[in-house]
Amino acid sequence: MVKKINVIYILGTSYCGSSLLGFLIGSSKKIFDAGELNHFNRNQNKGGEICTCGFNFLKCNFWKPIYKKGHKIYERPSILARVFISLKILFGIKSDRNRLKDKSEYYFFKDILQQSKKKDNQTKYVLDVSKSLWRLIRLLQEENINLKIIYLYRDIEGNVSSFAKHCKGFWNGLFIYKLNNFLINKFLKTNAINYLQINYKKLCENPQKTLDKMGEYLGENYSNYSKKIKYREYHVPSGNYGTRGQFLKKFKGLKYDNSWEKRLNKFQKNILRLFN
Repeated sequence: MVKKINVIYILGTSYCGSSLLGFLIGSSKKIFDAGELNHFNRNQNKGGEICTCGFNFLKCNFWKPIYKKGHKIYERPSILARVFISLKILFGIKSDRNRLKDKSEYYFFKDILQQSKKKDNQTKYVLDVSKSLWRLIRLLQEENINLKIIYLYRDIEGNVSSFAKHCKGFWNGLFIYKLNNFLINKFLKTNAINYLQINYKKLCENPQKTLDKMGEYLGENYSNYSKKIKYREYHVPSGNYGTRGQFLKKFKGLKYDNSWEKRLNKFQKNILRLFN
């Protein structure tokens, strides 16, 4: 009998604060924060990003033995397939679950878990911060992966503003934000999937209360999380570099990012109020 791999998956929209949440969840010795695993193939093909340990992803002593095994993990389907899946979600058609014979993701997570256990035998979960609904749908089809899903929801002003900040465009950010969150909510409801929803603003304004709720869902204690972060060894080869710097240097606690108030003009703010 194949032993199931325990995976925590952060679901959400780009720039929703997932890197921040990943570091918080990964402060537990029982959970290995693997970052955005949907970037794994690109990290290999492009020479890799810099891991939080300071080494290039391809030379990091944690990731090097894993990428040498030649894993090719699932990122997202073709555009046509995405349209088809979106229509299924729109019309409330349930997705097929646990019917996939391909176990590539299982072996990928298994290698990450085994590598993490070499450094800390307490590891029980691998954390995937990919956020992608498409990747989640794929993982749900693999019967040997036991998923815990955390849906991270960020306020529209902060999320769309971050799209604009990273040169993705205000209107493009608004479209992606509304469409993605609509599809996520519809998919979770249609398929009656158990998940925990975390609000980014509440997390930043009252972290301990939110982390206590999250700890109850994951079966983990997040008291004294700030101290755990300082002594935790992270190997995250992806994510927001500003957030990474915040956690890897001297962690000074969480602060709600309200930079959107200055970044967005009056017209943009009014548009977002209409869509909120």
